[in-house]
Amino acid sequence: MAKTNFSGPITTGRYQFNGASQVRTAQFLQNSAQFPIDFNYFEATTDDNRIATEANNPVGTTNYTLEDAAATNVSGLTYGGGIPGMKFTITSGSDERALTFSVVGTDCNGFRQTEDITGPNATAVSSAQMYKTITDVTSDAVSVGAIKMGILATDKISWPLRSLFNIEPGSAGGGAAETSTSASKNLANNIVIPKQSRLIELKMFNYTAYDTAGLDVEFGSNISDTGGSMTNSFDPDYFTTTVDAKATGLFSAAGSSGGTALPQAVGLAPRMFNVSNGDTAGYEVEKILCMTASSDDTMSTGYGVITATWLQLNNGTN
Repeated sequence: MAKTNFSGPITTGRYQFNGASQVRTAQFLQNSAQFPIDFNYFEATTDDNRIATEANNPVGTTNYTLEDAAATNVSGLTYGGGIPGMKFTITSGSDERALTFSVVGTDCNGFRQTEDITGPNATAVSSAQMYKTITDVTSDAVSVGAIKMGILATDKISWPLRSLFNIEPGSAGGGAAETSTSASKNLANNIVIPKQSRLIELKMFNYTAYDTAGLDVEFGSNISDTGGSMTNSFDPDYFTTTVDAKATGLFSAAGSSGGTALPQAVGLAPRMFNVSNGDTAGYEVEKILCMTASSDDTMSTGYGVITATWLQLNNGTN
């Protein structure tokens, strides 16, 4: 094969003249990426003291003793070298509503995350945010009763669509999947969209139906906070609002025909034209596509593929 040495830039489109000025129209470079999803990603088990036990947090506690799982893997799930974020519960047999629990941890992408939670009233309350890890929990007053913290299997679980290695295709597809011990690491199973890119289409194709009455799915991303900070920067529905995606078939944003819509509120639509939109103070960052889902049943079946297609990185001229 012949080799050609070329020095750009490469331009496409017409040159148009308006007086002495030239106006150039240039196309973006189209890219796409895929990520495999199956029921294992959302097969959690309810455990009301996985994060903290009553024995270690008796009456009168303000600095809560956490189990090892809290600092490593809140959900107990790991797949393809990744760990998701998941909501957690705080349970007490007493009225703890006068207490505010302050939580420090990380979101599903590993960025720092904080939250204040009002205590329960002889029951359990859930966090609003999803945590990959929790490193510190304190309350502003002593607990009335013993406190335990855990996870609820039917609550939301959020996965960044990234893998430490190429977990697909497996042998059934004639390929060679990698594991944590493989010599090579083909990072093909990743969807990370560069800042300023334009998202053409976001699709979820389910080849096998999930055996659950409802698999409520939404797609989000990391965003930057004020001053470019990544603390509290996760938005689980940055790109789409919730849809029941348990069935086989195509679920798609951007109006693809022949499938079921991944719903987008009016305020989300402009993010298709610049994935950086919506970031506070204009600090634009690349977007790690994340899938959040909750199931009301224990699952043992379900397989799909997520595909994102985008026009790569605004070139500053259009």
